[in-house]
Amino acid sequence: AAVLSRGLTGTHRGRPFVASPLLKQRFDLATGECLDDEAVRVETYEVKAA
Repeated sequence: AAVLSRGLTGTHRGRPFVASPLLKQRFDLATGECLDDEAVRVETYEVKAA
């Protein structure tokens, strides 16, 4: 399920993130790194503004 689409966004030390509504893990929007658990990561994709 795409639960991150329902997550909360914010910043931590200048890094924008989305927080998972299920496990409350925060993921860096640029790199996909989990800010709370180094062993967890999500896939990221490069995007261009239209």
